[in-house]
Amino acid sequence: MEEKFSKLNDYTLRVTAEERNGYRREGYTKLFNFLARQVTTTHRDWLFEDRGSSAAGEAAMAATTIVESFDDLPGTGEVALMHAKLQELGGQPPALDTVLPPRLHKKSGTPGLHN
Repeated sequence: MEEKFSKLNDYTLRVTAEERNGYRREGYTKLFNFLARQVTTTHRDWLFEDRGSSAAGEAAMAATTIVESFDDLPGTGEVALMHAKLQELGGQPPALDTVLPPRLHKKSGTPGLHN
C-alpha cells in the first residue's frame, strides 16, 4: 500500500493509502492536526459485486474513525515524521517541541541511558 501526502493547510497533513484486490478495496486516511495536537484515523473496507453491464452491482462499505490526542499515542516517532513531511510540503506547523507530549520522568528505551 503506497501512502500519499497532501497539505490541507499550514498545520494539517493528510495521509491516504488504498489497496485494491479484485472487487475488494481497503484503505485509510490519517489527518495530523498539529495545532489541535491530534491525529484522526479512518479505516475503510469496500466490497463490490459486478453483475455485468445489464444489471446493477452491489457494494458494501465499512468505516471506523478514531481521534487520538498526541498525548495518548504510544510513541512520538510518527508525529515527528509527519511534522517533517508537512514542512517539506510547504506547511508551517507549530514547532515540534511544542506539539510533542512532555516525556518527563520517562526512561529512554536504550539500556544505560536515561532522560
